[in-house]
Amino acid sequence: MMPTPDNTDSDLEVSPQERTVSNSPNSEVQHGKYITNIGHVENLHHIGDKIDHKHANPVPLSSEEQKEAVLQFLQAMEENFKYIKLFHTPQQIVLKKQYIPIQVTLERRYKHEVETTWSYAESEAEIKRIYALKGFQEESKETIVTWEDAKKEVKKEAKQENYKIMILADPGMGKSTLLKMEAGAISQSEKQKLLENQINVEGLILPIFLRLSDLVKDSAEVIDIIPQIVQREYPRITEKFQQLLQEKLKTGKCLLLLDALDEVPKEHRLDLKDKLNRFTRNYPCSIISTSRIVGYGGNFIEDAKEVEIVPFSQKQTKEYIETWFVNAAGYINDDLVSAKGLIEELHHKPQISGLAQNPLLLSLLCSLYQEKGLKLPARRVQVYEKTVNYMLSQWSQHRKSLSEGEIEAKRHLLEELTYHFSSSDKEIFSGSELFEQIKKYKEEEGKSSNTLMTELTEEYGILQKLNRESNEYLFLHRTFQEYLTACYLNRAIKKNQKDGIALAKKLFWQYDWHETLTLLAGLMEDAQPLLTAPNFYLQNFGKQSRRKIPLLWHC
Repeated sequence: MMPTPDNTDSDLEVSPQERTVSNSPNSEVQHGKYITNIGHVENLHHIGDKIDHKHANPVPLSSEEQKEAVLQFLQAMEENFKYIKLFHTPQQIVLKKQYIPIQVTLERRYKHEVETTWSYAESEAEIKRIYALKGFQEESKETIVTWEDAKKEVKKEAKQENYKIMILADPGMGKSTLLKMEAGAISQSEKQKLLENQINVEGLILPIFLRLSDLVKDSAEVIDIIPQIVQREYPRITEKFQQLLQEKLKTGKCLLLLDALDEVPKEHRLDLKDKLNRFTRNYPCSIISTSRIVGYGGNFIEDAKEVEIVPFSQKQTKEYIETWFVNAAGYINDDLVSAKGLIEELHHKPQISGLAQNPLLLSLLCSLYQEKGLKLPARRVQVYEKTVNYMLSQWSQHRKSLSEGEIEAKRHLLEELTYHFSSSDKEIFSGSELFEQIKKYKEEEGKSSNTLMTELTEEYGILQKLNRESNEYLFLHRTFQEYLTACYLNRAIKKNQKDGIALAKKLFWQYDWHETLTLLAGLMEDAQPLLTAPNFYLQNFGKQSRRKIPLLWHC
C-alpha cells in the first residue's frame, strides 16, 4: 500500500505499515485484504510493547475511556482503507476520489457457470443475447439498482436492524474494493456522529473487515477469533478495547465485512459455513460478504440476500475514465493523452468498450492508454499481456531498459512461479518459498537469485510484499496470478500438445481453476484441442456449453 506519515503513540492515526507485531514466526498483520498468520490466542502476549498489559483482567472502561478507545479504532480503520494503489503511479490515491459507485441486481435468475461473458460483450445486441442465454428476461433489468438502494431494500426485507448480504461477482468487478469503501465510509460516519454527540458508544456500529480465510486458521469460534484478529491488525488499540468489542459482537452492534469466500480452501468451506452460521444464530451482527460467482454453491450464510455486481454502464465507464485522468494529471507527459481521447477510442472500438465494463480491466486500459504510441488491445488476454510487459519494461521503479529477450525471460520465470504457487493453492507465500522457487527456475544467466528476487518484488510491482516488515508476498491481483498460470499451460501445450492438454485436463473438475482455463483458451492460437477435450464443455460451461462456448473467444 502507499506510505502514510509516521504517527506517535498519542496520535489517533495508525499507519498500516506501522502495525508492528511480534518477532514470532506466527505473527499476523494486514495489508489490504491480506493477512499473515499469527497463531492462537496464547501468543497474544508477544504483540509489541504498545498494547496495555497492566491488567490481566481489565477493569471496566469509563464512558470517556470507551469513547476514546472507539474513536482511536475508527480512525485507524478509516486510515487503513483510505488509499488505493493504481498501476500508473506509485503515489497514493484516495479511494473515495477514484471510486465509482457500483450497481447490483437483486434477482439472480441464473447461477453462473461461466465467468466474464456478459461483462465483456461487444454490443448492446450481444448483451441482450447473453441475457437470453442465461435465462434473464428484459424485465429483470428492473432489479438492477445502486448498491446503496440495494442495502435499503435488504434492510426493509429483513424487517429488523441487522441484515446479511452476499455479494457475488466475476473477477475484477470490485468486490473487495466495495467492502473497503464500506469499511472506510462507515468508520468515518460513525466517528463523526460520535464526536458530534449524535450517538453514544452503546448505539454506535463498529465495522470489522476480515478475510474469510482467516476464520479457518483457528479452531475457535468466530466470537473469539474476531477480537484476536482486531488486536493483531491494530496493536496500538488498548487491550481494554477487547471488552467493548466483545460486548458489541454479542449485542449485534458490529458490521462484519467478510471478504473472498473463493479464497478459502475448498476442504475448509463446509466447516467455515457451519462455524459462521453458529455465530449468526447467537449474535445478531449485520454481515456483508463477497465471493466469486463460479464455485459459489449458494446459501453460505443463512438468510443472506444474494446480489450480483453488474458491469459498468457507459455512463459509469465515462465517469471512471474522467476521474482517472484527473487523479493522473501530474503523471501524464503527453498532451495528446486525455480522458476525452480514450472515451472516443472506446466509442469507435466496441470490442474494447466491452472490456471497459470491468473495473479492473478498465483501470488497466487507462494505464495502457497513457503510454505514448501504444495501441489498445481488443481482448482480455491482450490487456493482461501488455500490462505485464509494460510493468516489466516501462513501469519499473528505476526505468531500466530491458531487451525483448530479458522481458521474455522474466515472463517465463513469473509463469513458472505462478504455476507452482497456484498448484499449491497459495496466493500468499513466504520470502523463503519465493526465493527457493526463483533459485530453482531462474532463466537469466549471470544474475543471482537475490538479484532476481529484488527485481521482481521491488522494481516491477507484479509481486508485492504484504507490508514493509512482512516476509510474505503475493501477486498484485489474483487475476495476474491466474493469467500467468494460463501462460505457463499455454507454453506447455506449445512445447508438447499431448502432454500440455493432459496437464490442463487434470484441472477441468477444479472450479478454482475455471478462470485460468478460460484465459488459457483465449491465449491458444488454436483452442480446438482444449475445447474438444472430454469434459471441458461440461465442467467449464455447463449443459448449454455448445451455445456458450463461442463467447470464450472474447477472452
